Amino acid sequence: MLSPASVTSEECEKELEIALEAHKRIIPVVFKNVEPDGLPEALTTPNWIFLRDADDRGRGLDSLVHALDDDLAWRDLHTRLAGRATEWLTAGRDTSFLLRGTDLRQAEDWNAERARHSEQPTEAQDEYLRASRKAASRRQRRLLGAVGLALAVSLVLSVVALIQRSDARAEANRSQSIAMAEESTGDLSSNIPLALLLSVGARERADTSQAVTAMAEASTEPLASVTSDGSAVTGVAFSPKGSIVASGDEDQQVVLYDRTTKTTTTLDDGSAVNGIALSRDGSIVASGDQGGQVLLYDRTTKTTTTLDDDSPVTSVAFSPDGSIVASGNEDGQVDLYDRTTETTTTLYDGSVVSSVAFSPDGSIVASGDRGGAQVVFYDRTTKTTTTLDDGSAVNGIALSRDGSIVASGDQGGQVLLYDRTTKTTTTLDDGSAVNGIALSRDGSIVASGDQGGQVLLYDRTTKTTTTLDDGSAVNGIALSRDGSIVASGDQGGQVLLYDRTTKTTSTLDDDSVVTSVAFSPDGSIVASGDQDGQVVLYDRMSEKITKLDENLYLFSVAQDPRGSILAIGGETLAITGNGYGWIGQVILYDMTTRSTTTLHINSPVYSVAFSRDGSTLAIGNEAGQVALYNLRDKTTTTFDDGSAVRSVAFSPDGANVASGDDDGQVLLYNRATKTTIALDDGSVVTSVAFSPDGSILASGDVGGQVVIDDSILWSAPFPRLKQRLCDELGGTNMTQTEWAANVPDQPYQKVCS
Repeated sequence: MLSPASVTSEECEKELEIALEAHKRIIPVVFKNVEPDGLPEALTTPNWIFLRDADDRGRGLDSLVHALDDDLAWRDLHTRLAGRATEWLTAGRDTSFLLRGTDLRQAEDWNAERARHSEQPTEAQDEYLRASRKAASRRQRRLLGAVGLALAVSLVLSVVALIQRSDARAEANRSQSIAMAEESTGDLSSNIPLALLLSVGARERADTSQAVTAMAEASTEPLASVTSDGSAVTGVAFSPKGSIVASGDEDQQVVLYDRTTKTTTTLDDGSAVNGIALSRDGSIVASGDQGGQVLLYDRTTKTTTTLDDDSPVTSVAFSPDGSIVASGNEDGQVDLYDRTTETTTTLYDGSVVSSVAFSPDGSIVASGDRGGAQVVFYDRTTKTTTTLDDGSAVNGIALSRDGSIVASGDQGGQVLLYDRTTKTTTTLDDGSAVNGIALSRDGSIVASGDQGGQVLLYDRTTKTTTTLDDGSAVNGIALSRDGSIVASGDQGGQVLLYDRTTKTTSTLDDDSVVTSVAFSPDGSIVASGDQDGQVVLYDRMSEKITKLDENLYLFSVAQDPRGSILAIGGETLAITGNGYGWIGQVILYDMTTRSTTTLHINSPVYSVAFSRDGSTLAIGNEAGQVALYNLRDKTTTTFDDGSAVRSVAFSPDGANVASGDDDGQVLLYNRATKTTIALDDGSVVTSVAFSPDGSILASGDVGGQVVIDDSILWSAPFPRLKQRLCDELGGTNMTQTEWAANVPDQPYQKVCS
């Protein structure tokens, strides 16, 4: 308990020294204000808990209870063993005070976990455990002697020899495993097959963490889909089955990577590649280049067909059956090349064509241009053309739930509604540049917000328009699910709510520039976020406003799968042991009870994510830690990533947690075994995600690379994984020379037999 009297008390100082000598946990509780300068490091290093008269006692007591309960089982046994060790020393090391049986096994299991806990055993406890184990071994030998002196001597010698031989062999295998794993890591940059063989050999000798990590790192090449084009990549495309990856680059090359055979084919296009596409069966690749050519390469016959487009080609696409190749160019022209008749049909788009695409049945060709003005639909059956003229650069777009209605808002102040069923277009004049647009789920209501501070509501059923004056430039707009309420957030720090049924308006003051607005699924809650890092929740029924921590600077927001809990992670300025500093916070807001729970993290929080069942929240922070918070029993499990964590994700079954960090690593943590596997991404990892079935883990980095890792790395039994990797290597083994250089003092053996 810190107060001006306690920090100057000699008795308190002696008690602190005794606690530190006994390796006790120190929890500073501020009872009255004290200055941290000059206090012992043991009092300034831990986070302070404030229980002064002016503080929130409930919050302070919650923090104190959490600190007292944290790692309680470990600390309870630490205290009991300290007492037993003291009794033994006080009694002059009387052997009757030593541990035996279950007590000894429990204490030794406890001691084996010491590396994972902050309160380490004292020298007295270590001496006490060694003496207890020695006495237990002595008793075992006496019991064996009761069988008969001659037989006992023989048996004891045999057992001891076997144990020593087994222990020696296990220790030798463990040491060899670690050494081979280190050699594997060292060879990664120069010889991946050798690194892979060494990692497999290391894992066979002992299942050390070093061997597991080395195997994962070395396996990245055969088991992950990472391709390097060698130059700035301008376009990529997959074959429909995903076995072929095609890329085009600025150095006039097209690279085809076969994920099945792990082979690469490089084609010289002759000019910088602007667009690339693969036919549905993957047999034909098309590339369009800056020199005005379209190159068609047949992977089956290894032959090339060149089409002259006369102007730089910006985009290429295949019809679903692969018979037609569409290309768009900078002269505003779309060419359709029929591979069967070898004839070309030219369509005019009118401006630089940015993209071309076919409808699923191949009957419609759509092109969009860079003038920001047109989308052109060409019907190959009727030979007719439909043009949608937007007239200005498009700032936002929205679709109805069934995709039949497309709404776009542009810089020129127009809203365009296109009905894909009737092929009709409705143009609305908003009057100023449109900053945000929203459609109701059924597509009947469209809302737009503009730079001039106006909100436009258009009812497609009644063909009526309602104009609302927001008063300031609108930055965000949203519609409730039934379309009855529209919310707009503006530059002046206000949220406007308009009820279309009662024709009434409510204004909420957010105090800062509003950047986004959103409705809860039932429409009862309106959430707004502003530039000051504040989230404001407005309950339309009770008219209650909840501000989620005005001092929280937001980095990440997540919602549990049921939509009942909102998790907000960030940093806040707080008093620490060394004065003021930034600490991490996670705010859990319960949408049902309207209650808030605050989790205090020792470092700014960069990423939060829920498990699929909503029971656990993963929290990644700047200090390189990932905390797993159980929302049911309020317990926390923490594992170290080693560097600032930018992204976290759960596997679909919740068994694994992936984190991506500033050191370019993806760490995979198994919650059951509490073990980790490190996957090397190579650059600062900004995002991690699992595929819906959990078979693939993808990570994206600041270097522009996406690494896709196969779950066999962490889910398959070792024999299966070894077989897969040896198959990848084609049964290759280390040579005698390589073995001697990397595994000295061990007889040669084949890793892949």
